[in-house]
Parts: sequence; structure tokens; C-alpha cells
Amino acid sequence: MEDFFCSIVVPVFNREKTLERCISSILNQSYEKFELLLVDDNSTDNSKEVIKQFIQKDSRVVLLSNEKNKKGAQSARNVGIKNAKYDWIMFNDSDDVWHENKIEKEFDVLKQHNFDKRIIVYSDCYTVDSFSLEKKYWKLPHISFENSYNDLLLQSAPMFQSILCAKSSLEKINFLDEEVPSYQEWDTSIRLAEIGNFVHIQEALFDYYIGSDDAISKSIEKDFIGRVNIYNKFKNAILEQHGDKKYKTLLANTFNNLKNQNLNFYDLKNKNSIVKKFEENLILFFGKNYAKKIKRFSKGNIFFRAKRRLVKIIKLLLRNGREATI
Repeated sequence: MEDFFCSIVVPVFNREKTLERCISSILNQSYEKFELLLVDDNSTDNSKEVIKQFIQKDSRVVLLSNEKNKKGAQSARNVGIKNAKYDWIMFNDSDDVWHENKIEKEFDVLKQHNFDKRIIVYSDCYTVDSFSLEKKYWKLPHISFENSYNDLLLQSAPMFQSILCAKSSLEKINFLDEEVPSYQEWDTSIRLAEIGNFVHIQEALFDYYIGSDDAISKSIEKDFIGRVNIYNKFKNAILEQHGDKKYKTLLANTFNNLKNQNLNFYDLKNKNSIVKKFEENLILFFGKNYAKKIKRFSKGNIFFRAKRRLVKIIKLLLRNGREATI
């Protein structure tokens, strides 16, 4: 049955040094019913030659080319999704490594849910320093099955390397948004959660290599722009599901974090339309003098939380005192 096969999509750009470990980890899976779609995004190194060597050894390996000129990983993933033979889609990045039972464990979850195509599966991982090879367990944020959409509006959780979902679900959300600057998996997860439910396997099923020269995590600016893009794009949904106060808190925290990282907000807004839109939301919720009002708002939140904790402590002491007297 087709339900028991999957198509694995891997975008590739200039990864000749890491492709072998990535591809080998997939081909050595305990679960063997899959095709591996490697989508070359106009590499200028020997990435395609590495892929062709694997094609000669294993018929499950397929090389696709992104016809767009270096459009990026999202575009390459969309090429893979659209060319996939099977209706279960998995992703990996071309420098990361799957544990040998990854597909098997994620398909076990699908089986428990009767292969319901509204299910999206994700897992934890290990981070591996690309230089020292130090390995650490990374417990990703837990997204509840019942409230996946509400949870994801507030925090990022799944990584593409762990996601298993139906091709039909990706078609329903009109594939991946190719204009998302970063936090691409967060954007995709929110949109998938509108039509489905996430299941979190709280176990590390892949190794995520960090510290490479082109890692997005190295760029504070990209991280900031990606986050504010989410808050701009899903503003109405966050307001509807979580209210005005929560949205203001997200805006304030993001603005404060940028200042703490010593990046110039005013320079960013002048050169980036996403940041300019974010400022429009700051003005809408805090007024033109938003920097000072955010400072007061943030202090107010801290005071309110401290006061609430203090009230709880006093009540507890009073109750314990009464019990002791009795």
C-alpha cells in the first residue's frame, strides 16, 4: 500500500563535504520503503557528482534540479514535494544525520493513528558541534496534540529534519512559503496545524550539526527578521486565539531582545520591509513613543508576576499558620 511508503526530500547546495554522511544515514534506515529525492539548488561544487555515485548503488536515490536560480531551501523542498511519488513526506538537511530507526519510529506513530493524514509527527534531536563534535540532547518544545495550532502561534517547535506529514496536507496549505527569511519550519508548522495535529516523539531521532559557516543560527539579524515575520503574518490569528495582551508581550519581548543584542533597530527598518511592518505594529499597540512604553510595559509585566507570586506565598503561609494553630 502507498500509505506505507514515504518520499524523503533533501535540498542541496554546495554540500559535497557533508552529503555522504547525510545520504548514508538515510539509506541505512531500518525501514526501507522510501524514495530519496535530493534537490540540487544549482550547486557550484561536486555535490551532484556525490549524489550520482549513490544513484549507481541504490535505485531509491533520485537527483532533481531546482530550475529557479539558487532560490533557496524552501523552493528546493517544494520541487521535491511536487515530484514525490508517495503521500508521506519527510525532510532532512544535507549536513544532518538520521538515526537508523527514525522512519520506523515515526511510522509507528502514524500506525497508532490509523495513518490519519491530518497527523504531523516530529521528534527531539542531538546537536553536534561541527568542529569539536560535542553532542548534546536537545529537547524541543512540546506541542500538544489537542492545541497544536494555539501552541505553535506562540513558539517554534518542530525542525524540518524531524517532520513527517502527508503530501496532501502540504498541497492544502499551498506548499511551503518561499518568501520566509528564516524560521521556515515554524511558518510551515503553523499552517499545517490549521488543518492537522502534531505528535511529539520525545526522543532524539537525528543529529543536527551546528556551527557551519552558513548556519542561520549564527545570524542574530536573520533570526530577528524571521521571528517578526511570523508575528506580522499571523497577527490576526494570535490576537484571536491569545488576545491583545499576549500579542503585545510578544512584540515587546522581541523588540527588547534585539536591543539586548546591540543591533540597530532603526537601521534594520530602513532596509527591510518586514521590520518596517513590525514597527507599524509596535506603533499600533504602543504608540509612536513605543520604545519608552515597551520599557514600562515590560517592567509592569515583571512586577505583576512578582506580585502574583508574593500573594501566593502569603496565602500559603497564612494557611500553614492556621493549620499549625489548629
